[in-house]
Amino acid sequence: MKLKRFIELFILFFFFGIVTCQSQASIPKVEKIYKNVPELIIKDSLFLCGIDSLIFKSICPEIKEKELKFFIIDSYEKKDSIYLSFCLASYFEYSGHNHLKGYFKYKDYTFIWFGDIPQFLYTTSNKKKKFWYLKGTPPIVSDYASFMFIYTRGKLELTGMCCY
Repeated sequence: MKLKRFIELFILFFFFGIVTCQSQASIPKVEKIYKNVPELIIKDSLFLCGIDSLIFKSICPEIKEKELKFFIIDSYEKKDSIYLSFCLASYFEYSGHNHLKGYFKYKDYTFIWFGDIPQFLYTTSNKKKKFWYLKGTPPIVSDYASFMFIYTRGKLELTGMCCY
């Protein structure tokens, strides 16, 4: 009889504890936010040729997947070079603290550029495009193709590639 009573009390406290813990957990507020992003016009045709030969003619099978429509570019300048990271994505990703420069279209993909870009590489058009993203969601680590480059004096050099 005592064992039965102990089990009943254990089950009662166990479920009460779960309900209490779940009710105290904070649920982040997720909002659909729109961001107006300026269009970039890439002036260096060799840069675009480099993207064409080093990304689109690569061995990564993800390049041909139709639901992957974005490349997220993250870059920073160091001395006379620009270090670039291109990550294939299925959606526009913006955390709010990144330095968003703009976007450009190339080969049915939208390239979203964050970080440093030298003035000789681009101009900004008067057009802006409205992209939406979800605010309040944790960042998702992409399992899609990514490419690392160094851009120096008009030359785009592949320094790393990861295909999944």
